[in-house]
Amino acid sequence: MGETRSSLSRIVAENSLFSVLPEAARRSVVSCLHPQSIDDGAYLFHAEQAADRLYVVASGELEVVRVGEGGTVERLNLVGPGELVGELALLRGALRSASVRAHGRALVYWMHAADFAALVHRWPALAIEVAGRVADNFVVSERRWHARTRARVWCVHASLPFEFVEALISAAIGHLDLDAPRRVVLAAREPREPRDLGGFRVEAPTLPSEPVARQQRLEHEAEHSALVLVHDDGPELAMMLPGSDALLVGARAPRIEPPVSVRRLEITRTGLPTRDRIKARRDAPLSSVAPRVARTLLGRSVGLALGGGGALGYAHLGVLDVLEELGVGIDFVLGTSMGAIIGGAHLCVGSEALRRRMDELRRPLDWMTVVDPTVVTSGVLSGHRASRFLTDLLKLERFDELCTPFAAVALDIESGEECVIREGSIVDAVRASIAIPGVLMPHSYDGPFGPGARFVDGGMINNVPVDCVRAMGADRVIGVHVMGRAPRGPSDRGRSLLRRRLPGLGGLDRLHTAALTYVVALARSGERQVYMADVGLIPDTSGYSVYELWRGREIAQTGRRAAEKARDRLAVLAPRRLE
Repeated sequence: MGETRSSLSRIVAENSLFSVLPEAARRSVVSCLHPQSIDDGAYLFHAEQAADRLYVVASGELEVVRVGEGGTVERLNLVGPGELVGELALLRGALRSASVRAHGRALVYWMHAADFAALVHRWPALAIEVAGRVADNFVVSERRWHARTRARVWCVHASLPFEFVEALISAAIGHLDLDAPRRVVLAAREPREPRDLGGFRVEAPTLPSEPVARQQRLEHEAEHSALVLVHDDGPELAMMLPGSDALLVGARAPRIEPPVSVRRLEITRTGLPTRDRIKARRDAPLSSVAPRVARTLLGRSVGLALGGGGALGYAHLGVLDVLEELGVGIDFVLGTSMGAIIGGAHLCVGSEALRRRMDELRRPLDWMTVVDPTVVTSGVLSGHRASRFLTDLLKLERFDELCTPFAAVALDIESGEECVIREGSIVDAVRASIAIPGVLMPHSYDGPFGPGARFVDGGMINNVPVDCVRAMGADRVIGVHVMGRAPRGPSDRGRSLLRRRLPGLGGLDRLHTAALTYVVALARSGERQVYMADVGLIPDTSGYSVYELWRGREIAQTGRRAAEKARDRLAVLAPRRLE
């Protein structure tokens, strides 16, 4: 029995819901749990039953199923060891929304509803974690609702190549998986053979030549299909627009103003990418932007809000790795302070190039080449070397060279206004965002906010800029807060190192005070914002200091672990893989 309780204690400690509790509270959880064995195929509970218990899976697997007419069973999810079952219905006071049965023999532990309610009432951190689960459930439900709305009609101007249209179909189907099997209709001048793709039947019917009959046929197809794409131009296209959801045109296409109910999306290779302009690289085929076009038109675009935190910002790299593995496409990136460096480097040169640069600075002394003391009272470090470091790291000079919308958050110290910088010089924008008050001198340059504007670190006002990413056009936002609740400032060892290397630095105590103030401000600012994200990640960086820049590889792993814990929530944002 002691061994069983020990195993249960480990399961509770590692569970993403209960891990936010202190050890004493987790012991209370264990004492409230009761074992229950379930045979293969036996039901734990059925849909429409009252929710009176919370379950923790100890061994084996459970199937979450929906039983339809005639006894047909549709599996919705598979739950494994360490995961919870039934907590959402319990909190909402609603009936069970689905049935749960054993997939093979399983062992679960259950807790009375009253015991769980008492825990939530006593420990606010548990209530916040529960609220996050409810929000995640809402995201999944909303995605399901989007996939089952009426068919969409997208008109693609003939200036865009047919290869782009085919790539767009594949990308869109990856986000319409909940309605398979369904039809996709492709109306084009060139005849095409029907084919199956990811459970969808892609058909190319012969359309009448008469405009009215053509319109009626397309309206009929829209009622019975998941998606209708029209690859055409000229007066026929203008005639079809009133029944369309979107008009896609290339930069060379004539200017066409669609009705207000139709979204106009331009595919181009120049200028700044925006919510209405998708930019492709000059040396890449236009089909490479099809996934982002599909996400944009389906309301599934994804934005990243990367928070500041000095060296702790390397945790963003681990998060980016998991997103890439899952196939989550990123459509907007907005960063504050270190988040601006990581986000900008990811888009400009790629995360791997940033890692290589990081590996070149593996010792504390290596980072001394990036700092330069000053006698000016507005900052201990002038920031000139930091600017040269950013120029060498980012490579690209201007925002309009990027294909993915990017911005950096800074604070205008003259007006006190938050500034989302997304035009002009990328290096200046990032340098403005990292100007820690009292540590780095404010950054002044002639940019989009006027000549001679002076900026300091944006983390003082908005460390995890979730709201700004939404304003840029993202439908779903992933927020990453790397500071945690008890971040560490510079260690005594780090201060001693600075005294030895910079003996003439008279403002060292001022640097230490400013750094501690900065750390606390960023931690609290980011904590308020990250819970506004659709998926909020808080890596456990408690074992590291904001100044331990030489421990980047280790810190990156904290971000990977946080993203792995939220893998199911993040996977909702990715398209399914087509067979």
